[in-house]
Amino acid sequence: MLKYSFLIYHREYDAFLKKLQDLGVLHIHWRPTGEDNEILRDLFRKMTQLEKLIRMLKKRQPAESGPVSFVDAYALADEIVALLNERDAIRIRKQQLKKDSDNLEPWGDFDWKS
Repeated sequence: MLKYSFLIYHREYDAFLKKLQDLGVLHIHWRPTGEDNEILRDLFRKMTQLEKLIRMLKKRQPAESGPVSFVDAYALADEIVALLNERDAIRIRKQQLKKDSDNLEPWGDFDWKS
């Protein structure tokens, strides 16, 4: 088995792979660069975030709506995440207030000014 390394311009990559496939190359190993790794991590992060949102939204009954573009979908996903973060912050604050209320309950009613 012979190994070859190629440096390919990104716009010619698909055509190059097609030519290699036509020649009968069996295995192609791609080594991503640091920039590629960052892009892949970002895409993977978005993909997992969208998968979580889809699972969450499937539990709810959707309203009638028309088609949505990808740009709108990403903006909507970001808005949903922001709302979920806000909801979580409110829940945490509610728990803190409940804990404070429970701690003050044994003291009964009293005047804060005195």
